[in-house]
Amino acid sequence: MIQFLLDISVYASFAFIMSFFARMSCQECGSNSKRIDLWLWMYILFFTFISAIRWNVGVDSTSYFVTFLSGDSYVGVKDEEHIWGLWQNFIYNNGISPAIGLGGAAFVQIFFLTNALKRYRRILIALPFILFGSHYFADYSNAVRQMMAASIFVWGTQFIINRNLIKYILTILLASSFHHSALALCIMYFLPTSIDTSKYRWLWIGILTCCLIIGRTPAFQNLADTINFLTAITGYDRYEGKVTEMLSGGYDDEKLGFGPMMLSFYLIGIFIMWYAPKLKETYGKYIPQFDLWYLLSNSYICIYFLICNISHIFIRPTMYFEVFQLIMASLLLLYFISRKYKYTLYASAYYLIK
Repeated sequence: MIQFLLDISVYASFAFIMSFFARMSCQECGSNSKRIDLWLWMYILFFTFISAIRWNVGVDSTSYFVTFLSGDSYVGVKDEEHIWGLWQNFIYNNGISPAIGLGGAAFVQIFFLTNALKRYRRILIALPFILFGSHYFADYSNAVRQMMAASIFVWGTQFIINRNLIKYILTILLASSFHHSALALCIMYFLPTSIDTSKYRWLWIGILTCCLIIGRTPAFQNLADTINFLTAITGYDRYEGKVTEMLSGGYDDEKLGFGPMMLSFYLIGIFIMWYAPKLKETYGKYIPQFDLWYLLSNSYICIYFLICNISHIFIRPTMYFEVFQLIMASLLLLYFISRKYKYTLYASAYYLIK
């Protein structure tokens, strides 16, 4: 219990410090500035620092630490993910602390995410509370390479809106140099960008609820036969043998039961969908990518509940879209806080279930 309270205090202090930097940036540059000022650099460097020193936040996080020490990596990573391979070799060959290696990865993550949101930087005031208050920081610290690629993808959505195919392809190539599976994101360029789906909240809620129900049916969970195909097209074929063994052996440790945490994920999805018209009215004019981000956020949570009870390997490809839910959840918290007299209770409840 003491350790739990200590962890909450530590992460809450991280969130308040980053939020302070973002608030100061808004005061000095305005909320719609397009440049990264000194305060936002402090925002970026603070996250980089704490990610470097707090490496032991999961099994994958620890394995990355060992990887930097040993110079070994997953099969094919150095051949397919060139920039990551160069960074890993640089840390290993020069005897540099693995903390620097993890810090460099965190810098890429937060730099591209901050860059994507700087056009309306008030989001960055609320984002740390969602980032550290839910599962997002753990995912950033464990799926390190994939979340680097995901943050680059978020930044690259501006080229989908601007219909700049060449810059978008170059962005995806950059992301794939950290995680090869990012190449599959090329298809995202053809997503509709001007469809306002925020008006259809009842439809979204219905889809999410159906995905939750269908995803928990035993017949749907029996999808082990598709593992070879899915791993091949998403770049996770190097895990194929391990995952197939787990599925065929009846292991459940990779599946997720529906408990309080899963209920909170579901409720956050409902909150975002229900208040989407208000969010679009309040923030849509400042954020050109709002409709696209909202679409990807809702698609993520619906697909998540559809496949989360099969195996964690099915969740991994969807993590490219997880950051969009982080953004929309941060916008919703910002919306509640900005209406402090009417929505104080809502904001408190919202943060608690995160």
